[in-house]
Amino acid sequence: MSDQIQGTSVTVTVSSSDGLSAALRGAHAGDTILLAAGTYSPISLNNLHYDGVVTIQSADSAHQAVLTGLTLNGSSGLAFNSMAMTTAAGTAVTVMNSSSIAFSGLTVYGTTGVDEGVGFLVRSSSGVSVTGSDFSRIGSGIALPRVSPRFPQSGRSKAESYI
Repeated sequence: MSDQIQGTSVTVTVSSSDGLSAALRGAHAGDTILLAAGTYSPISLNNLHYDGVVTIQSADSAHQAVLTGLTLNGSSGLAFNSMAMTTAAGTAVTVMNSSSIAFSGLTVYGTTGVDEGVGFLVRSSSGVSVTGSDFSRIGSGIALPRVSPRFPQSGRSKAESYI
């Protein structure tokens, strides 16, 4: 892990999932974490909250870092930019019980060569955005699971999705 101090924000470069986890534990709003080119093992990030935004992005957009699975649970204030997310018939990115999470300029794809798996699964979260991203070789781009059905007086079920 290497650090560069720019004003009051810090830019850190990491080269592994463990390095990313450690950098996020020490990050503050305004910091940027750069991911060196390479493939990163699946990572689960829980209960990370920032008063502003911590940005995670590839150090070199021409040679994107590849995350082979990302789960965010109970977190807020994160932005993921210019990287690749992959899945082998599972889910590339899962966001649960989180808020103020942004994804931009991603390449999201399946690795099996068959259209299966899910790019994003978003559940019980708010303020989650996915912009300027490409999805390929995947069964579903973004899944918004339905919550438990509610039954109005007419007896018909009504299911709702939240993002």
